[in-house]
Parts: sequence; structure tokens; C-alpha cells
Amino acid sequence: MNGRRHLVAGVAVVVALVFVALAVWLALTSVTTADYPPLTIDDRTVGGPYSLTTYSGNRIGGATACVLAAVVATYVAVTRVLPRRRGDTGAGVLSPPSPR
Repeated sequence: MNGRRHLVAGVAVVVALVFVALAVWLALTSVTTADYPPLTIDDRTVGGPYSLTTYSGNRIGGATACVLAAVVATYVAVTRVLPRRRGDTGAGVLSPPSPR
């Protein structure tokens, strides 16, 4: 049974790394910049050169979701590797104490 726990932890680490890589890619591709030349009308410059930066909300939201999924996968990996205490039911911190 111990091998299965380590296998689940290994898969969770790989999944976390994939989510982190995907989050970085989404974050880097969410910002685009376009450079425009000066605007001239009849040999007269009306507006100077400028650059326009746009942000893709869908990609930023996707990157955020990937980071959250990577955190969950990391939590799963850590909880599978750490040894459990004897008598621990795995209910968590919010469970009421058991009567003795």
C-alpha cells in the first residue's frame, strides 16, 4: 500500500509541474503590445508614435486557475508522502475531537 501512496504523490508532483508550466505560458501570452507609427495628414504630423498594450482576461484567469490547481496537486503530494500518526482518521483540523 505504501507504493501506491508514493505513486499518487509522484503523479501529483508531475501534474503540479504541468500546471505551473501552463500558468507561466498563459501569463506570458496574456499581454500583447502593438506599436503604431506617427499619424500624418497632408505631411503634417497629427499624432506621435505610440504603443498599445492589451491584456487578455481569459488567459489571466486561466493562469490563476492553473496556479490554484498546482497548489492543490502539491498539497495532495505532500499529504501522501508525510507519515500519518497512529489513530489519525484523516478527518482534518476542523473535525470535532473524539471522546475518550
